[in-house]
Amino acid sequence: MTVRRVTLRPRVVTARDVRADSSLEEDPYLGKVSRYIPAEIVAAYLAASGIILGGQGIHQLTWLWVVIGVLLILTPIWLFYATKVEGKPPAIFQIVTGTVAYLVWVFAISGGVLFPTWYNPVYGGLLLILFTLAVPLIEKAFNQ
Repeated sequence: MTVRRVTLRPRVVTARDVRADSSLEEDPYLGKVSRYIPAEIVAAYLAASGIILGGQGIHQLTWLWVVIGVLLILTPIWLFYATKVEGKPPAIFQIVTGTVAYLVWVFAISGGVLFPTWYNPVYGGLLLILFTLAVPLIEKAFNQ
């Protein structure tokens, strides 16, 4: 039976973690994919962008960039505390990957609004697919 430490957000269990603590079991590939995406931050961005784009009498693009910036600063802080387990080092790879994942999701969701002259939804969709599938493979290379 695998013993998991309770955190605000599931911490990814890598091969390195299993070598350090044999009571752990490495997360399966799809589990890693879902845990590397900061769903709380992406949901906050979706809610805020919906409010901004529905608002009138404001400079929507400026407010979108403000929200993107604030959430970009908040993402690694949130992930640091949300994945913190006493007695273990910070989940640096998960924190960095989650922060990049947030930006990839913003690009896929709002690229047309943020970059109207050159953006095509194909770019955001393909980047999202490639990034999401590649992250667990990159993690394997860094955490061997």
